[in-house]
Amino acid sequence: MKAIINNKITLSDVPQGLMAEIKNRLSFVNPKWEVNEKKGYWNGETPRVLKFYEVADEGSLVSPRGFMRQLIRLCRHEDLTFHIEDARRVLPDVSFSVEGKHLTIGIVSSVYMVAEKVSKSIFLNPF
Repeated sequence: MKAIINNKITLSDVPQGLMAEIKNRLSFVNPKWEVNEKKGYWNGETPRVLKFYEVADEGSLVSPRGFMRQLIRLCRHEDLTFHIEDARRVLPDVSFSVEGKHLTIGIVSSVYMVAEKVSKSIFLNPF
């Protein structure tokens, strides 16, 4: 099996069992559809299932890039050999500087004051 990573993952030569498991993990019941169904609203163009994958030409499967860790675990669990090709875009380093030390201190002290007020209110009024 081969996985090409860019802004998404394109999988090729995926065994049928693994493809079914990937499709299952990347399919979710649409919460909007469930709300409409419970309220008796029309679900005409609202999809019942949200699918976060695409079946491309030649039987390849396209999934979100964030699915990579689960994909590796699945392949290891199934003892499948896989090759990962990193095709992400690489940009040159950019140098920049940040000023605003006083602003950062002001934000930190504001957050501290809010946290202090919240913690006092929790201890004074536990319910």
